[in-house]
Amino acid sequence: MRLAAPISGLLLLINLFSLLPSAAHGAGASYVFNNASVVSRWRLEHVSEARLTEGGLLLAGNNYVKIGPPAGFKMQLRRVAMVLRFKSPKSLVVNISVRAAGGWETLKTVSVKVLDGSDEQSRLRVYLGKPEGANSYISDFAVEFYSIENVTVRLDGIRLYEPTAVELGSIFWEEFWRTHVINGFIVGSISAPEAGGVGFMTMLYILVFLSFLGTLGYYRYSGHCLSPRRVSGALVIPIIVAGVLFAVRMDYKWLVLLHDDAKTLSGKDVGERVRIVNSRNLDKFL
Repeated sequence: MRLAAPISGLLLLINLFSLLPSAAHGAGASYVFNNASVVSRWRLEHVSEARLTEGGLLLAGNNYVKIGPPAGFKMQLRRVAMVLRFKSPKSLVVNISVRAAGGWETLKTVSVKVLDGSDEQSRLRVYLGKPEGANSYISDFAVEFYSIENVTVRLDGIRLYEPTAVELGSIFWEEFWRTHVINGFIVGSISAPEAGGVGFMTMLYILVFLSFLGTLGYYRYSGHCLSPRRVSGALVIPIIVAGVLFAVRMDYKWLVLLHDDAKTLSGKDVGERVRIVNSRNLDKFL
């Protein structure tokens, strides 16, 4: 987050709280795929190859692979979050669905960016919601890895748990700064980020509204006269600030994409660039 330096202190504080011992997170369970007897009980769908490797469970398929817990799975959680640890040679889409007793169901879709030639493990944290009903429990979940062409992913671990309020804020912060996977339509699209299901534009509207009311309240109770100039300034200034915040966040996305392109495409010939772009799920030029 070097591009978000002015707020790096807040990010550091949130991350420090999120590193508290796992016992602080409440109920939950972690699953590590390093044992054949454990893996054999999990449900696999659309998988052409499944085998244990030194790091985890290697799954391969045509367009997507899907994995779910063993039969009889049951977990009591008031709030549901998940952490996935996996490796993939290219960018892909992760679909996570969770079902609870009583009919509650949710689906989360996240695009995960993987730079060509990267050997780093992807760590994805998502918040999936709050099951309805006081006695409701998680009865099933599924994780699907999708790509336009063949999928190969090494799944190292899954953690399903109940996050604290502090970690929930950290998850939303990561979600807000997450950038899109490069695809053939990204140049012509302007998709604003969100956090916890709330879009960035909605956040800015709320910010402008609260700032406007707060400024008017300050003038009213501090004895200042509410002149037309002050009222208009109380509205115009928050709008300008909101516009600057919007521009900073949206330009951050393009700067990240530029940095990624410079890292993976610079100094390579045309044939190598085409191969790299294809690995980012572009099977043709538009």
